[in-house]
Amino acid sequence: MDPADQDAVRCTLEAQEKLLGKHDQLLTDIWTLLQTLNASVTNLPSSGQAEQVPPPVEAPRAVLQPATTAPQEPHVPIPERYSDKAKIAFVVTLHSRRVVQWAMADFMADLDHPVQSRKAASQILSLCQGSSSLADYSTRFCILVARSR
Repeated sequence: MDPADQDAVRCTLEAQEKLLGKHDQLLTDIWTLLQTLNASVTNLPSSGQAEQVPPPVEAPRAVLQPATTAPQEPHVPIPERYSDKAKIAFVVTLHSRRVVQWAMADFMADLDHPVQSRKAASQILSLCQGSSSLADYSTRFCILVARSR
């Protein structure tokens, strides 16, 4: 065995020995405290009657006054009307990048040029999953299909 390894093992064993010594001392202290507690419990009066404690004093009851005005509801402002462009932008921000690409490809299908459609079709033919996940692969496939229309 390497001397450096022996030193490391020796240091580890010494640390464990110190820790076991502390645990032994703690267990001894707990045992002593338990014996003291047991002795004090046996010294309690064995008559079975508890010390008489006076009942708690009741607090004076407050007299409620009738309300002079009815409570008002809090003012809740009416939400503004958002433009269609703002609504679409909000929905787009809620989705992941891949989903946005798919949706944009679907929206742009009517405006797409035939050259780009042929390019997307050739990409579909050469598409392979490789090390990507099934969800990522299927999303890429849907994007290319939408672009090829």
